Amino acid sequence: PKLCELCINIDGDFSKLDAECKNLNPFGAEIRYPNELAADEPVAKAAIERAQKIYDFCTAKIGINGN
Repeated sequence: PKLCELCINIDGDFSKLDAECKNLNPFGAEIRYPNELAADEPVAKAAIERAQKIYDFCTAKIGINGN
C-alpha cells in the first residue's frame, strides 16, 4: 500500500505494519464498490484488530494516547 510505503521511507519502523496494511487494502475498495468484497464476522473482526494495531502504532509514534 502506498501510504505505508511513504511512511517507511520516512521511518523504517513502519515496515512492521506492512502486512497489516496489505491485508486491509482491499477493504478500501469495498467503500467505493460495495459488491466487490464480502466480509463475514470473523473477517471483519480480524480487519478491525489489524486497523487497531495500525492506529495504536501510529498514535504511539506521534506521542498521543489514542484510547
